[in-house]
Amino acid sequence: LLHELAHFYSSKSLGDQPSFLEEGITDYLSLSVGGAVVSPSAKIDGYRYEIQIAKRLVEILGDKKVVELYFAKSSKNWAASLTSHCGKNCYRDLVKIGDQLTYAGLDDHETRGSLTSDALDLLASL
Repeated sequence: LLHELAHFYSSKSLGDQPSFLEEGITDYLSLSVGGAVVSPSAKIDGYRYEIQIAKRLVEILGDKKVVELYFAKSSKNWAASLTSHCGKNCYRDLVKIGDQLTYAGLDDHETRGSLTSDALDLLASL
């Protein structure tokens, strides 16, 4: 329910936020508000891989900035924020990985896990 409420309130902003960020941050926020703790190895359906990326973005940018970017839904703003932390192509490269994650089969945990590792590695240098 919290997940869908987050989508509802964030839908007031029309934008071009990539799906993996939209879903990962939505789940991250709804689980944070709900008080749940999700480990990377949790056996849950949904967006567990995207949540890992969202958690790393929160570590890098902070809760306040990630929430601001989430509700703004602007790829331009995401790119500017990540460029200042990890270089010119960071956002572009993250989106390439995230797009592959979005289209990988939900039951293809090997591919989804590998793509998530790639995204976390990209962000690890921060």
